[in-house]
Amino acid sequence: SFTQRPKLKLGGWKKIKVKKSKAKAITDEDISLSVKNIHEAWVKQKESKGAEGSEGSEDSEGEQDKSKKFIYDAHGNKVFFEDEESKSKVESHQKIDDEFAKAVGARDLANLREIVRRDLEALVSDQAEINFEQAIFAEFLKIADFEPPEILIEDELNRMIIRLNSELEQAGKKIEEYLKEQQATVEELKKKWREQAEKNVKVSLILEQIGKEEKIQVEKAEADAALQNTNQTNLTDEQKRSLESYIAFSIFQAK
Repeated sequence: SFTQRPKLKLGGWKKIKVKKSKAKAITDEDISLSVKNIHEAWVKQKESKGAEGSEGSEDSEGEQDKSKKFIYDAHGNKVFFEDEESKSKVESHQKIDDEFAKAVGARDLANLREIVRRDLEALVSDQAEINFEQAIFAEFLKIADFEPPEILIEDELNRMIIRLNSELEQAGKKIEEYLKEQQATVEELKKKWREQAEKNVKVSLILEQIGKEEKIQVEKAEADAALQNTNQTNLTDEQKRSLESYIAFSIFQAK
């Protein structure tokens, strides 16, 4: 069976005007708070590794070496360092000083604060772009009145669950643990996210319609370039084709 694609009438979408807000300025207070959070996370991580070592774990030192390759900023994002000093064995420092900064991969505390500043500036800049994009999408939804097909909404909900699962795996957690913490089932999460999924589908269909009207094209070379850093070793031919289509459509939407 097939579901008919809805017909879209977008009207004067080119007349939409959205003001772009400036990214928030990063203050010394923001940097100090972020460095404090990094220090607390680092101390906690060292204490955890120390406890593992006291139980006779042969791999504890190797795990510590891995942990010293990055730090966490105030938002919980990893900040990576290539400095060779980050590979040296660190000792517990309760003070936020040059020694602590060296332990997490910076040259000194001033260098760590500069790294944190750049990271926070990138975060707020990215957030400003996201807010700008979302404001445009909100205007799109005002001028396009149509009901998205249920099959696409369900498909988007499944993608949202897959993205959540991927993020949890990167954080070393399982989706079962997350659901237990949230005291919810997968179906309850889908019900909670349904409104957002419906908006996502509408925006996707609107962008597709605009792209067709504007004759937006994606060259094969663009998709190939985006796929260069993607590991496709364990993918079947069907999965590879699906990935290529997804990448091409993502580029199409971005354009």
